[in-house]
Amino acid sequence: MTNNRITFLLLALLLWGNMSRAQNDIEQVMKSILQNNASLRTAQAEAEAQKVAERTDIFLEGPEMGYNRLWGSPLAIGNRTDFSVSQSFDLPTLTGQKSRLARLRQQLPDQALRAKKQEVLLEARQACIDLIYYNALIKLLAQRTSRAESLLAAYRKQLEQGNTNQIETGKARLYLAAARGEEARARAEQANLKRTLEQLNGGLPIELNDTLWPADPLPADFNAWMKQAGDNHPTIRFLHLQAQADRREVSLARALNLPRITTGYMSEKTAGEHYQGITLGLSLPLWQNKNRTRRAQAQMAATEQKQQEVRLSLDRTLHAAYQQAVALHQVADDYRQALNELRNRDLLDRALKSGEITLTDYLMEMNLYHETRLQILATQRDAEKAKAQLWVALQ
Repeated sequence: MTNNRITFLLLALLLWGNMSRAQNDIEQVMKSILQNNASLRTAQAEAEAQKVAERTDIFLEGPEMGYNRLWGSPLAIGNRTDFSVSQSFDLPTLTGQKSRLARLRQQLPDQALRAKKQEVLLEARQACIDLIYYNALIKLLAQRTSRAESLLAAYRKQLEQGNTNQIETGKARLYLAAARGEEARARAEQANLKRTLEQLNGGLPIELNDTLWPADPLPADFNAWMKQAGDNHPTIRFLHLQAQADRREVSLARALNLPRITTGYMSEKTAGEHYQGITLGLSLPLWQNKNRTRRAQAQMAATEQKQQEVRLSLDRTLHAAYQQAVALHQVADDYRQALNELRNRDLLDRALKSGEITLTDYLMEMNLYHETRLQILATQRDAEKAKAQLWVALQ
C-alpha cells in the first residue's frame, strides 16, 4: 500500500470518527433538552390535565332524592310524608358512546405534545448547527488572525530595517484589525448561541465544541420517505384522530336527541294510609340540543378539509427542504473543488517574501481564499439546517 493511500485512509477514519462524535454530541444535546425544556414540561402537564378533562362528562347524572313533610289542616286529617329517589338514563352513556369518544379524544393531547416536541427539537437542532458553524468559523478565523499577526510582525521588522514603508505596514496592520474584528464578532455570536441552547435546556449549560456536522444522509427515495413521515407526523396524526372524534361527535349528537328515561321509587304516607311504588318518566330534548348535530357535521367537514390542507403543506415544505439540501450540498462541493484549484497559501507566503508579488496582490489572494472557505462553511450550514427539517419530521 502506497504512502498516499495510507494517508488517505487515516484522514478518512479521522473524519468519520469526528463526524460520528459530532452526531453523538448533538443527540446528547437533544436528549438533554427533551428532559429539561421548560416549555415541554408545561405542555406535558397540560396534556395530562386535558386527558383527565376528557373523562369528566361520561358518567350518568347522580340520583335525585326527595323528602316532603306536610302538615294537614284541619288537624283531624293528619300529616303527610313523601319520600322519593330517582335516576335518569340517557342512551349514549348506557351504550358507551361517551366513553369510546373520550378514549379517542385522550389520544389528542399526546399528538399535540409530539408536535410541541418537534417544534422545540427543530429550534434546538438548528441552534446546534449554527453553533457548530461558529465553532468551525472561529477556528478558521483564529488561523487567519495568527497569520495576520505574523505578517504584521514581519513588516514591522522590515520597516525597522528600511526594507519597506509605512503604507505597506499600514496595510498589514489593517489586515490584522479586520481579522481580529471578524473573529470577535464570531465569538459574540457563539456565546449568544450557547445562551440560546442553555435556555432551551432549562437554564442548564450545554457543551458542544464540534466543528463538523453529523453525517445524516438524505433520503434515497423522497416519495417513499415522505409517505412514512407524513403518516407518522404528529399534526397529521392529530387531525386524523380529530376527524375520527368528529364523526363520533355526530353520532353522539344524534343519540342525544333521543328521549331520556327517569325511573325510581316513591313513598307517600298519610293518616292510616301508605302508598309506595315505582316511578317512570320521559324527557324529550326538544330545544336544548337544537343545531348540535349540524354543528358536529360542520366541524367534521372542517377537520377533513384541514387534514388535506396540512398534508399538502407538509409535503411542499419537506420537499422544498429536501431539494434545498441537495442543491446546497452540490454548491458546497463546487466551492471545495474551486478552493483546491487556488494557489497554496505557503506558495503565496514564499512569493511575497521573494518579492514576486506585492502585498496588495498577496492580501487579495488571501481574501479570495478566505472568502471561499467562508462560503463553504455557510453553504454546509444552510444544507444542514434544511436537513434538520427532514430529521425532525420523523421524531
